[in-house]
Amino acid sequence: MMQTEDKQKKEIFERVEYALAAAGFRILDGDADCVIIRNPATDTDFQIQVSVIE
Repeated sequence: MMQTEDKQKKEIFERVEYALAAAGFRILDGDADCVIIRNPATDTDFQIQVSVIE
């Protein structure tokens, strides 16, 4: 089951990163649980996390 959750999280992040990049945000860093982005208009960094709700 863990592999399925990891695969789902990876798919979610791929879609989120694509959408944010299309909106002009910069992808700075990330790992299996989060992605760090920057809004270049305000030079503000954000962290987006994905986790399974149990």
